[in-house]
Amino acid sequence: MKSARSEIGFPVPGHGYDIRERLGSGAWKVAYRASSLNSLSDRAVLYFHDGTDQKEMIKDITALMRTHSEHRFRHYLANVFGFFYDAEGKLFIVEELLSRPLDRAGRIRDHMTFIRIARDLCRGLIAIHESNLVHRD
Repeated sequence: MKSARSEIGFPVPGHGYDIRERLGSGAWKVAYRASSLNSLSDRAVLYFHDGTDQKEMIKDITALMRTHSEHRFRHYLANVFGFFYDAEGKLFIVEELLSRPLDRAGRIRDHMTFIRIARDLCRGLIAIHESNLVHRD
């Protein structure tokens, strides 16, 4: 029997997560807002739809989780809480859900705000690259 969520196009990841809305997608993955019985706050649940090598992806996620707390720019990265497989063997990653997506920030009219956002994004990319990882989207 299909759940109401799967009938409207949302995956059913299991593991206590209930998909609430689709946040966006890129070339590699789709991001969803999900609630969980195990957390008071919503999480970002990422589903990789492109056939990415899952063993390599798990290796990268594990490396990021291991080095995250030690990195000088760790405050510019979302926390990665882990990963799991659904009943069909699809890989899902659970991340911190950031409260203010840039596409909803509106038009940036102030040069200093633009510079601050650009600096923060660059620091996040530096943190990922210095961990020998590549941002995939």
